Amino acid sequence: HHRSTGLAQQLVANGAKPGKVVGVLMERSVELYSVMLGVHKSGAGYVALDPDYPKERLVFLLESAEIDTIITHRDCVDRTDLGGEIVDRKINLMKDMDWAALEAAGSQPNAMAVLPRASPSDICYVTFTSGSTGKPKGAQVTHVSAVNYCHFSRIMLNLKPDETFLLKTTTAFDASPEEYLIAMISGAMAVVLQPGGQKDIGMLIDTITMVKPTRMATIFAPPSLAQAMLLDPRAKDLHHLQGLILAGEAVEASLVEPLLEELPKSFPSNCYGPCE
Repeated sequence: HHRSTGLAQQLVANGAKPGKVVGVLMERSVELYSVMLGVHKSGAGYVALDPDYPKERLVFLLESAEIDTIITHRDCVDRTDLGGEIVDRKINLMKDMDWAALEAAGSQPNAMAVLPRASPSDICYVTFTSGSTGKPKGAQVTHVSAVNYCHFSRIMLNLKPDETFLLKTTTAFDASPEEYLIAMISGAMAVVLQPGGQKDIGMLIDTITMVKPTRMATIFAPPSLAQAMLLDPRAKDLHHLQGLILAGEAVEASLVEPLLEELPKSFPSNCYGPCE
């Protein structure tokens, strides 16, 4: 909380405010979610810039969203070859934040009081389509829409503070913001999957079983991933999985029966199209 508040103060000093967006060029990490929350506290929305995207798509997102500030870490700028674009466009680059200093600033009395307040109709984040039918299109998701969906999901999953929630979705995927926001408003413990772990069935199952017997809700698992989990010999170790939200692909009826048989507590839910 204090870290994200300190970051929000720095963002506001750099021009962030309601109605503007900040680019987030980061891998999935604990710091990523501090950054997302800090952007929200600054009143601005954010655009996730996936470091694994081709340079051409990232440049298109910079242009389309009119991004003038990017938060990044590690070698993400070098990997994406965006250094020249950032200089040419005079984009303010905030890299490898001093989290200890930000935490100290954010813990001061009335640290939140100086921050602007976004309205329900302001932008929470912008997500872009794949561009498979032409150029990618940006969808502006407002705070009221995100809050509505997150509260619905919290109630549907019956999440409680003593439970755990897996953050596994790629940052640019439309469901990523809801993952961490649902965990936060529920008071649940968030478990952050390592970068690339969403493609590694072994790592995914290891992460889920690591926290048993507490409940783990894996949000927005594509049906193909759920199928792969069922086929893994260690599927029996996932008996404590209680909250499997299927999205990203159409759900076939042939998947549901095996899920209910092998993972009877998983409560599979078809939530295809969270932004819609």
